[in-house]
Amino acid sequence: MPSTDMGVVFSPPTLKPPRKMQRLAKGIEEKPWKAGLDISTFPPKTVSEILLLLDSGQDELISILDWVHLLDHKAAWDAVHSDQDIARTSAKIFRAIAKDNSLTQLALFRAALTIDGSGTLFPPILLEHLHLLSDSVLGRQKELLDIVLHSKHEDFLAIAGLVATADLSVEEFFSRYRLPRCTRLKQETMNSLPRLFEELDLSSRAGWCLYMLKETDRSLSVAMLEVLLSKRQGDVQKVPYVLEWLDENCHPRHDEGYWFELSESSHSALRELITISDFHYFRKLVDLLRDSTISNALRLDEHGLKQIKSRSLFWAHYESRILSLRILVPGDTYQKLPMFIQTADWLERFEEQGGSEAVVFEFEHVLILEVLRDVASEIRVFLKNTRNVNLLLRSNPASLERFRNAHQDGVHDHAVCWQWACEQWLRTNYKILPDDRVTRFRGLPPAASSYSRLHGLPAPDGDMLDRRSDELEYWSASFYAREQSLGKHGAELDRAHGQTFSLKGINHRERGRKDEYKRCLSKASELGDRYAADELCQPLIEEAKAFGRRRNIAKMRALLEKAAGQGSAEAMVALALASSQTEYDRRQGDEWLKKAARLGHPKARRILRMD
Repeated sequence: MPSTDMGVVFSPPTLKPPRKMQRLAKGIEEKPWKAGLDISTFPPKTVSEILLLLDSGQDELISILDWVHLLDHKAAWDAVHSDQDIARTSAKIFRAIAKDNSLTQLALFRAALTIDGSGTLFPPILLEHLHLLSDSVLGRQKELLDIVLHSKHEDFLAIAGLVATADLSVEEFFSRYRLPRCTRLKQETMNSLPRLFEELDLSSRAGWCLYMLKETDRSLSVAMLEVLLSKRQGDVQKVPYVLEWLDENCHPRHDEGYWFELSESSHSALRELITISDFHYFRKLVDLLRDSTISNALRLDEHGLKQIKSRSLFWAHYESRILSLRILVPGDTYQKLPMFIQTADWLERFEEQGGSEAVVFEFEHVLILEVLRDVASEIRVFLKNTRNVNLLLRSNPASLERFRNAHQDGVHDHAVCWQWACEQWLRTNYKILPDDRVTRFRGLPPAASSYSRLHGLPAPDGDMLDRRSDELEYWSASFYAREQSLGKHGAELDRAHGQTFSLKGINHRERGRKDEYKRCLSKASELGDRYAADELCQPLIEEAKAFGRRRNIAKMRALLEKAAGQGSAEAMVALALASSQTEYDRRQGDEWLKKAARLGHPKARRILRMD
């Protein structure tokens, strides 16, 4: 049915003139093209026609599209012409490029893209002799030419130097010269920044260096920081605002900072450049807990307050060894602290309402949990692997129960004379020494406070050791009961129990009770304490080393196998790393390594990539 029969009438569409196209065509004279007309008109010219215009000095008749065509196809033209023609035409092209800034930009842009790997957009013969333009271009074009020439010779360190001189980021620098598409060249230049940081004049370029740390990706920033800290520490120290930046961005108190991504050598440099230790916050907490208003509210007696004070005094002797610390309090304590302390960024709250305050210390290879008070309060050592770092230093909300439930490498008491025993335990088992300047331990009686790096603190007298033995028995029973209440069982519970026997053994050794000492260590080893097993097997291990030095491999292996069979993780690792003569030995070594790793031996765990 026609639309008019339905009463519907359609209007014809409005025809709008193509105004944009009309503006573009304005001034163009319409001419019919015929063969034989001047070669500067449509259709596009051939390479030979363009070169003929160059030969005749009619550069102005060559359009930008003609130049693109020439640069695209000159290589093919060169392939069928003589060396003389190639050299003559190349010289003409260079001369024309040098005369016109727009043409210079086009040519160098295409040369850069060719070097970048985006295709053959610039004739190889011209690229090979591009340096001939150096005396013919000036200003921005000369700068662009230098960038292209450095790229051609893979000298990205020189380009990075130009970036520094321009006081720009790499991205901004390439955009300035209209080379944003040269992604490989940009990346190579960025990759050269760490090398540039090795030689840059920090007195004049420190601000630019900090800008680069902000503008580049994280891994590259870490690499540049490693250079500044490990190779330029002396120069960095002379620039105050760089030190301020390091304190704000590399201090371990900042979760999003660079500290956890930097190497140990950089950590050492940072500790010399800025104040890393947050130990004063620990002292602040102790002072708050000893305040009469708070201590009365928490019902802390005089003995408890002295014990808390003794904790901070002891760990103060290790302040320079502590890389970072975390201070946590239960809800009851948190609610009784002043408001300005509650909001302090150094204080964190346990999810438990009751219980003890605690401090987590980060050392080079271990994390230490110090529980300040409560029944059978303790010191626990954890290997510094990713799991333990996330739990003890980063978990939110944090839980003392979860900390205690984790697999610890060792545990120590707070019974009488615990400072003497703990210093020895840290030094012997974990190679953790007090600060270099320490000659006396504050908080101990004068006769017990002198410290020697070789021998540690003076051993308590017999009466004090007997008293310590009695307190250790009570502490051990209370500690074991709490481990059971946490839900630990099997090997984990046995290992914790074994660690208490090791502590008792140290006391017996000091009293000259060799049989009791060996009994405690044997029990500890039997329950899975690797330190006790290593101590018991040390004579075997030393004898094995002596046979190894005499190249008596069979005897060495026999002694190591005996020690490993008695539970020595050190012997297990030595067996795994010893030169193996047979496939059977290698398989056995792998099994020993796995067993040592299960016992918590750090080297075995690193080899097997368990941490």
